[in-house]
Amino acid sequence: MRSLTRELRVNLSDEDRICLRKIVDERTASPSRIRRAEVLLSLDSNRSDINATQIANLHRVSPDTVHRIYSRYLKYGLRSSVLASRFIQTVALQDSERLLLHNILSNSKSFPRSVKISKILLQADSDCENADATQIATTVGVSLGMVMRTLRSYGKSRLNVLSNRPRLFRFRLTDTDRDALHKLLIQEKRNTWRRNRVLVLLSAGQGGPRIDFKKIGEATNVHPQTVRRVCKMYMKSGLDTALNLTSRRDFPVRLSVDERKMLLQLLDGDCTKQVKKRVAILLNADENATNQSNREIANIANVSRPTVTEICKQFWKQGSKQAVFRQSPRKKLSRLLEAKRKTKPNSGRQMITPIVLSKQERFVLQKVAAEKPCAQGRVKRTQILLKMDEFSGTKSFQEIARIVGVCVETVYRTYRCYRNDGVQATIDHKQLKNPTRISLLNENQEARIVKMFQGRPPKGCTKWTLRTLAEQAAARKIVPAISHETVRKVLKTRLDAQSLKSGMSE
Repeated sequence: MRSLTRELRVNLSDEDRICLRKIVDERTASPSRIRRAEVLLSLDSNRSDINATQIANLHRVSPDTVHRIYSRYLKYGLRSSVLASRFIQTVALQDSERLLLHNILSNSKSFPRSVKISKILLQADSDCENADATQIATTVGVSLGMVMRTLRSYGKSRLNVLSNRPRLFRFRLTDTDRDALHKLLIQEKRNTWRRNRVLVLLSAGQGGPRIDFKKIGEATNVHPQTVRRVCKMYMKSGLDTALNLTSRRDFPVRLSVDERKMLLQLLDGDCTKQVKKRVAILLNADENATNQSNREIANIANVSRPTVTEICKQFWKQGSKQAVFRQSPRKKLSRLLEAKRKTKPNSGRQMITPIVLSKQERFVLQKVAAEKPCAQGRVKRTQILLKMDEFSGTKSFQEIARIVGVCVETVYRTYRCYRNDGVQATIDHKQLKNPTRISLLNENQEARIVKMFQGRPPKGCTKWTLRTLAEQAAARKIVPAISHETVRKVLKTRLDAQSLKSGMSE
């Protein structure tokens, strides 16, 4: 672990010191660059008693940031430590190169790739030492990777980067294969992965030797990488391999007749959503009936591809029951296989004993429910108690929650509060006797913070602010650390609004 109290020193030259002072005084750069310049100037100070932790507290950064700026200055110099740019090298174009790039931009018949490269190089040349790949990418409207590749290629081969075109994919479809694909297109009427591959090969065969994977992917609703993979597979291994080779599945699923019948009953029965998703995955992954890819199975069941792999693996190792129910197969499955299960009257959370209200309690509840200017929470709790008394234990928590229009937890808490504290405490909904959150400050610390607020503010401040109070409380060792929000709560509870407004700036 780094030593946060280690003394860091930087020997800045006069030019570097002038440049940093200019950044700090003009305040035209971004706040992060101004902060890095201030940190470097603090590291260059002649004081021997200041360390990384004190510099971090002074400029409101972490000590790790101070160490990072210090090490980056020693390794790369002033420009990299202050600008923190993604591309450190500079681009200096010659006059002939600059003229050539401007001609490419002015020519309407230029290739789009050459236009983008010309814009990148001209922008990097205009920025000179302040060139930043991220800013160039946002200005030109290209990706950050293209900017980095272009600048790197220019550093190696100058303007040969314009002639370095990507390799073209050579593709040719024979007449026999084209006829076979047309026949398969007529047979395959469903929109499956096999039909998509047929469409990809036919579209690629119409485009000639030069293929635009993006356009073919948009036309066939397939990812461009899939288009490239299918065409490459056809050129290497032929038509049969390109059409029949499915995505790799390490754990094959082959259901028996009884297992398939059981899964179909579960799919039609009253089961949970998770069980139905696992059943749909196994039925679509069955190689005896269908032969779909993991991507298609994931889209059908509305799950992720790793989930499909996990369930297939569990089926391959432990069987269908364990893959579907995620539990020991010893449990009885008869109630889960029923198509229409009879629901019990008290489904969900059961009541232990019914509520029987007295005449006086019922009168109080009806009076609260009839009040028009009444809080909504009081009305809901009153309605819950009246419904519990009306049904006298024949309705479950879920049914009462559905009738009143609240969640089950609210009904359960109201029932428990009535059993423990009575009607009045349930309606008023008193605070907890043992609060879950405990105050971090004791009375002595709160009194010292209030006394500090009533005194004079520190030098350079006309009035106290919440953040200044928090910093001074930590500096005067009233507390180790405190947030401005905690200070606000302390002042709000101990002082009135008028004194707060007069003694604090916004």
